Amino acid sequence: MNAPAKIIEAKVTQKIGRFDKSVGAPIGSLARFHDPNFGQAGHMHSLEPQSQEPQCPDGEQPQKTYEDGVAEGRLLALAEAQNLETDIEHMLQALHRVGQDIEASHGRVIIAALTAVLPALARSNIQAEIRDFILKTSTPAMYGRVTIHAPPALKNTLVEIIESLGKHPNAQSSETGFTIEIDKTMTPNKVCANWQGGGGEVDIDAAVKTCLSMLERNYSGDRDDETDKSK
Repeated sequence: MNAPAKIIEAKVTQKIGRFDKSVGAPIGSLARFHDPNFGQAGHMHSLEPQSQEPQCPDGEQPQKTYEDGVAEGRLLALAEAQNLETDIEHMLQALHRVGQDIEASHGRVIIAALTAVLPALARSNIQAEIRDFILKTSTPAMYGRVTIHAPPALKNTLVEIIESLGKHPNAQSSETGFTIEIDKTMTPNKVCANWQGGGGEVDIDAAVKTCLSMLERNYSGDRDDETDKSK
């Protein structure tokens, strides 16, 4: 190296340091700059960075891929759908219970109304019921005495009905016909009849109770069936 070149190298080295010292890279990696073929075609690729798999720092999770996100989204959607299905099922059960309560309330109202109305309707038609009953016993009365047992409140009604049939109640001169016997222990709307070989009765109050009992029993049975089905 001639003198001017050495002077220039010395000044450059003084300013920026020597070229054979490494700052963050091995000195050997700088030797390529002294390669006479450096810079020619076929040698530049040696400076290109080598591809490496991305490494995650300690304690960090690797980044999720698009497929991972789709899979997680599907799981979340499935969980939401199951929760929604459960909520809907609970709502339907609650609505069914509300419907049953409404039906039960309506049933109680209907039974209460009939309980109040039926006896009054029956009593208002008791004369017609007793008349039909007496007509049915008129045939036995043609062949013998038919004894009618009734409460005091129905005595006049029975006399009117029997006389309308052309009979005279309590006629002692005849071996046929009707005999009325008043029984104070009987319920107000009951009439009994008996004759030789048979008998019968009409009980308005008992008939009303039977009707209401059947209605309530059938309604309760339907309710029990619905309850069993809902379990």
